[in-house]
Amino acid sequence: NPPGHPITHMGGLHDEPVRDNFAEWAIWFVEPRGDKAKLIAVLQVIHGLQAYFDESGIHDDAPICVLAGFVGTAGEWERFNALWGENAGSPGFHAVEFFKRDSSGACVSSTYPAWNPQKARVFLDDMLTAIENTQITALGAAIDVAAFNGYTEEERRILTGAIQVAGKWRLTGVPSKPYYIPFQFVILKSVSCLERNDSKVHFVFDLQTKFAPYAVQMYAQMRKPEHCDVAEQLGQISFVSRFEAPPLQAADLITHCWYRLLVNGPRGITKEMKKATDVFTKKGKALSFFDKEAMDRLLLGNIHV
Repeated sequence: NPPGHPITHMGGLHDEPVRDNFAEWAIWFVEPRGDKAKLIAVLQVIHGLQAYFDESGIHDDAPICVLAGFVGTAGEWERFNALWGENAGSPGFHAVEFFKRDSSGACVSSTYPAWNPQKARVFLDDMLTAIENTQITALGAAIDVAAFNGYTEEERRILTGAIQVAGKWRLTGVPSKPYYIPFQFVILKSVSCLERNDSKVHFVFDLQTKFAPYAVQMYAQMRKPEHCDVAEQLGQISFVSRFEAPPLQAADLITHCWYRLLVNGPRGITKEMKKATDVFTKKGKALSFFDKEAMDRLLLGNIHV
């Protein structure tokens, strides 16, 4: 197993085949100009995947932390953006605010002022329709925060990606932040969706400053072959707003609904939230869950999901 990263190869989900005609067009467009580096970059996007993830349960007293989202080709994300259309603009989809309702189902958040139940229902249905009619794969993971906190500091450092070389920390791990276990998982699980060994996955996460700095450091180490056996298939990573990258709004919906389901149980979520989690399951699999048993396997270096 790669040192410092107990999660290695994952599953076997696959996306739709690449569009060869699009690839041929890109070659025609770039190659006559002699820009080989640009050609390689274009083909990596065409033959590769783009993954969008959001998080929920990162506040201090959260019992569960969830990262979830979707993986797909550039062409499929173009289709999603076209289907979601003008809805992506302000206010966009922000689940925490959207699901604040009164007893009639009307929105009570200032983000969605005077939205009656019908308007909210149509808005959500538009989002779910965009997801269902796009060839994207749902991925995600959740972690039991209390179980994570039950490990020693050294164990929590290892679980969150610590790397020590010649007695010096190259990556310290973050023993107070369980977020980085599902973070590693969604990255490596996304790579398993690739159909070509010479392709890459490019990652977009929702903009936030609490976890991004260390996530970028961890990802940089994962892109080194000596630390991760799929390093060559890891593309770029970025943290942007949901308005800059509308697919993050889909990830926001799914992540929030799964968090509420895991914390409150099936009877503690609305029918709308249940519809969202059902769509996620149809597009991939139910979330992977890291309880104590799963984390024990990680520490033993013997995980296979």
